[in-house]
Amino acid sequence: MPKNAPVKRTAFNVSISIALRDRLRALSKSLGVKTSVLIDEAVMGLLAKYAEKGGIQLMSDGEERQTQHIICVASGKGGVGKTTTTAALAYLFSVIGKKKVLLIDADAQTNLTQIMKASIDGKRDIQGAIITRLVNPDIPINTFILPTQYKNIDIIPGNPFIEEDGFLSQIRKAKLDNDVNLWIEMMNAVKAIKAYDVILMDTHPSSGLPTSYPLQACDHVIIPLEPDPSSVSGFKEVYKKIIQARKIMNPNIRLLGYFFNRVKANTGSAKQFIPTARETIPEVIAEVNGGTDEGKFFDTVIRDSEDVRKAVIVHRAVTERFRSNKVGKDFEKLYFEVTEALANE
Repeated sequence: MPKNAPVKRTAFNVSISIALRDRLRALSKSLGVKTSVLIDEAVMGLLAKYAEKGGIQLMSDGEERQTQHIICVASGKGGVGKTTTTAALAYLFSVIGKKKVLLIDADAQTNLTQIMKASIDGKRDIQGAIITRLVNPDIPINTFILPTQYKNIDIIPGNPFIEEDGFLSQIRKAKLDNDVNLWIEMMNAVKAIKAYDVILMDTHPSSGLPTSYPLQACDHVIIPLEPDPSSVSGFKEVYKKIIQARKIMNPNIRLLGYFFNRVKANTGSAKQFIPTARETIPEVIAEVNGGTDEGKFFDTVIRDSEDVRKAVIVHRAVTERFRSNKVGKDFEKLYFEVTEALANE
């Protein structure tokens, strides 16, 4: 389990085979991870394995947690504040909800990774976390989880190459050959370490394959919208992917809700568009979903604010940097609506 504080260490004299030593050194060099960290993870795995066989309860170096919610923030188009929303909600889950949060940056732009000030080394990131499920699933998922600048928020950092054909072809091949979604395998590995209450995933702004596969690994989806017709069109395409995911891979996935973001409240277009959309979007959902509405149209409207842009520039969650300002309070209202919707699921 990743820790922000350094682990206290002591000497423990044992011998291992030369072949095992060489393999350990090679793995350490390949991943850019200290051999001591790899040994810790391997020993913990062995202890857990044999303790389970013997019916023994191990002492934990941290609180064991059951993942309650896996939330994907998705959009069919860019520029709707998807990443800002993910960071804002993560901070509030950790501070107000007292939750241990894991962020997964599944957007090749890696903006969430930058906001969270996570270190990037090109190895311990989402691409590595996914591909190891295919080539070497024995590598602990903890290897790819890094601390952020915020207590109780960790992250699997993003990687710009997850949109490349090479990466996507491996995902497709695993699905075609073995009917396995490697994103789901990765998520199962995260849940198995029992370290996080809530997982939030930021995804690529599209309804194509870079979004479809990560989406299938989540239980709840939140969709931010802008008050314009193209945003609503993008919403419909993403919702189709939710329905598809529910049919073919994940029967538990649900649209949790959607809301308007970056709204210039005094403009005539927003005043006219939002009330109309509150009537038409549920109709769009019912059309795609066999006549049944789904998800909550959150009452909260997030205003367009320079504070959001300032927070991004200084790599901070807007709900931390400007929590007492108007836009910070907007996101706090949204957080309470989200938690209420989760409680009612």
